[in-house]
Amino acid sequence: MLRELAPQRLLIFDPRREYADFGRSVSRLDYVAERSAGAAFSIAFVPANERDLARRQFSAFCSIAFERGRCVVVADELATVTAPAWAPAGWVTLIRQGRHQAMRVFAAAQRPTEIDGGLFSLATEIRTGRLNGRGDREKLADVLDIDPAEIGELGPRGWIERDMLTGKVSRG
Repeated sequence: MLRELAPQRLLIFDPRREYADFGRSVSRLDYVAERSAGAAFSIAFVPANERDLARRQFSAFCSIAFERGRCVVVADELATVTAPAWAPAGWVTLIRQGRHQAMRVFAAAQRPTEIDGGLFSLATEIRTGRLNGRGDREKLADVLDIDPAEIGELGPRGWIERDMLTGKVSRG
């Protein structure tokens, strides 16, 4: 999706160092703040491994993104920085008010039951691949308004997506 979009303004929260092809990989927030002040940028921020520090960094990263506005933000491995009933302040602001800043946010997690559930109510589109855990399948099936068995039956690259504005469900 990122290759197709080719955004001019891109910030990526990249705990696993998987997005170096999309932006300069950095581990300093001051660099993110400084370099994202321009008209075009593509930065993959790699946070600390320590959970509490990574959560603080994530909040600051999200605050920088919100302040910059008009950009695409990728937040990967959300379970490392949010919890089922908790999210850092910067993330909450970004997902609740980002549309007013012309933001496009992609959020990714392997297990939906391990991340802040508020995201599901605020998302415009939700996509899932195969999930093995019953709780994970049930959570996403509830959000997508489909049978949980459909999620468990997906093939290796299969997916189901719901446009939350129109209610349209797509599969592929």
